[in-house]
Amino acid sequence: MKIALLTFVLPFLTLAAETKKAGTACGIEVMVPGNWTVTEAAQLKAPVCFEMTALQEVSVAVLKSSESKLSCADFLKNMDESRKKKNVLASDKQKMSEAQVKNAKADQGALGEYEIQEAKMKFAVKQKSYCLKNGNETRVLLATFQKNKGAQYEPLISEIFTTFKFTK
Repeated sequence: MKIALLTFVLPFLTLAAETKKAGTACGIEVMVPGNWTVTEAAQLKAPVCFEMTALQEVSVAVLKSSESKLSCADFLKNMDESRKKKNVLASDKQKMSEAQVKNAKADQGALGEYEIQEAKMKFAVKQKSYCLKNGNETRVLLATFQKNKGAQYEPLISEIFTTFKFTK
């Protein structure tokens, strides 16, 4: 299983009028605010494909896995086990809607949500996972933000996610 990482840092509550496409080198397309700084793969350590940054309030990373035989639900379960985190969404809430899957040009999708508080952390964080699969290609969008700022960032994360599409 090959994994690549894309990182986005989101400072806005809604996508700006000026946006740009990102992620095409990794077989996806996502719209992001046009004033973000993009760092190309050549300047980053593998397996990072590219990185876009603005203010460091919330981060969204896209994990890329090729040659994955796992379903999205199993892919997220494996991630949960490897990092010892529990998906707090009820089982019936972990399935992505058919409309979301179709919009992303995917075959299947799964959702995860995590609350993370560790002794070395200054504050609790919330992480939302959106897993999409097209053939053997899997992408996981991981959005991480301060738990107490969820109401501020969740609408933006949802908006970014709606622009996420496979290009291959």
